[in-house]
Order: sequence, then structure tokens, then C-alpha cells
Amino acid sequence: MNIEWAKLSDEAMSLYRQGHYHRAVVLAKKALQVAEQALEPNHPDVALSMNNLATVYRAQGQYAQAELLYQRSLEIFEKVLGPDHPDVARSINNLAMLYHNQGRYAQVEPLFVHWRSLRRPSAPIIPMWP
Repeated sequence: MNIEWAKLSDEAMSLYRQGHYHRAVVLAKKALQVAEQALEPNHPDVALSMNNLATVYRAQGQYAQAELLYQRSLEIFEKVLGPDHPDVARSINNLAMLYHNQGRYAQVEPLFVHWRSLRRPSAPIIPMWP
């Protein structure tokens, strides 16, 4: 793991959780840039960086930018980690939350069905959004 990438990612998400979205976007973009320069294009850390930046964009209401990043990160996670990995489920959840925020409920349902199919039978059902 790249130490600079980890530090940028952690700080970006900390700022996001504090509601400092503009500053979080700057750091999340830098973290993505560092990951893309240091790693293969389909590396999970690149996907995580895309996912983090998309989350901040979603909080800002920049839905088109968030959607593209969520979709790409989901593709990478599924390809590299396999369809049953928790990061795939998390990515599906994030994309579903984006569609829910936009009132695109018809697109939420298939994602929820996909997400449910990834759950282990003994795992508890955790709501996708509050």
C-alpha cells in the first residue's frame, strides 16, 4: 500500500464525514491520481479511490460524476475481487443509494436483488440506507 495514498484517502474521508466536501474532493482526487500513477488501472485501491470520490460527489449532489465513478469502481471490484467480495456489495449499495437519492427507484430494485444474492445465508440483513 502506498503511504501517501493511504494518508490522502483517510484524510479525504475524514473531511467528508465532517461535512467539508470541497476540501474532501480535492484530497480524494489527489488520492485517485496517486493510486492511478502507482498501481495498475484495475487495482482495488484505484477502485476504492473512485468509490471515495464518488461518495463525496454524491454528498454534493454531483450525481452524474458520482455515477460514473461508482459504476467503474464496481466493475473493477467485481473483476479483480470476484462477485462475492464485500467491496462488491458495498459498491452495489453505494450505487443504489445514489439512485435512491435521485428518485430513480426502478434502478434501485435490481441492485438490491443483486446485493441480496451476495449475502451469505446466515448473514443478517442490513438496510441499504436509513
